[in-house]
Amino acid sequence: MRKMNINHNKLYVFIPILLLGSILIGEISNIMGTHFESMFYRNFLFLGLPFFTLGYLIHEKKEMFTKIKDKYIYCIIILSSCLTIIETVKAGRASIYVGMIFLTIMLFVWCVKYPNKLDFKIMGWIGGTLYPLMYVLHPMVLSYLNFTFKLETSYFYPFIIFLLSGIISLIIYELMNIKKRI
Repeated sequence: MRKMNINHNKLYVFIPILLLGSILIGEISNIMGTHFESMFYRNFLFLGLPFFTLGYLIHEKKEMFTKIKDKYIYCIIILSSCLTIIETVKAGRASIYVGMIFLTIMLFVWCVKYPNKLDFKIMGWIGGTLYPLMYVLHPMVLSYLNFTFKLETSYFYPFIIFLLSGIISLIIYELMNIKKRI
């Protein structure tokens, strides 16, 4: 964020506000019987920006976060996973759950605390090379699958979207490299 000349300290204030907005629109409204289209709360503003900024904050303050004892990290991971399961049963399908926020934070903290535990070179390459394309393409893949095959209720749906977005991104990446070589 420093490269973009953005004052990240000001962005940190918006993390809880944007996540709360997403939860209110996506989860609480479902419980209250009101349904909003996911594009209103499942977007870069309400999910991408807060989690990106949260990851940046945890990385920036890693000295503080790495002092958290493992038993607390694992306990919060287990409790937040259980909370997410309960929320899924109570609220139905939502894009984000309160438990998921705490789970994500603890997974970020764990990754910062133990950077060498997960050394998957392919995941690093996907994250660094293909992820921007995948992030842009996955809503289109999602919309296409919803419209064409009505797979929305399948448990495999997120994996299908991830896989197809990855394959399409890889094809685009390779085509862009071919164009650069010509």
